[in-house]
Amino acid sequence: TRVMTCSPETETLHGLAPGAFEGTYAALRRAIHPADWPSFEIDQRAAVAQQRDSMSAYRVILKDGSVHWIESRGRGQYAADGTPVRISGTVVDITERKLAEARDQLLTTALEASANAVVLTDEQGCVEWANPAFTDLTGYSLSEALGQSTRLLKSGVQDTEFYRDMWD
Repeated sequence: TRVMTCSPETETLHGLAPGAFEGTYAALRRAIHPADWPSFEIDQRAAVAQQRDSMSAYRVILKDGSVHWIESRGRGQYAADGTPVRISGTVVDITERKLAEARDQLLTTALEASANAVVLTDEQGCVEWANPAFTDLTGYSLSEALGQSTRLLKSGVQDTEFYRDMWD
């Protein structure tokens, strides 16, 4: 059974030589990382059954062993009786975005686990994020601090220069 035809660029994104994709269901399954196949298949079947656009993110393992993330978007075309005729779509390599998300998550985890109080503010000095050590040290909950000026930390114990240095 023919599943799809695709551009040489799409084949390259999936780690195949141009013209190498067989267009069968089995070939599609081999192209997608085994751990991602179940969710990909569920997404695709639900999109067809509900006659809605599909979007999936999944990994492919290239011949050199590298793993790339792909995002696919598809739109089904259906016969008058609702039978699917074809799905047309696009694929984009989102590997860099996924790596950046993983780095962000790692950094967030490290900041949250830090024993030192960490506060992120906007340019006006309003709290946008703080770690648990901040709440332990100051007694302010995150919800109390969010959106507040860092002036809420001014205890009067330190001199003006200390706060100026902290602000800088």
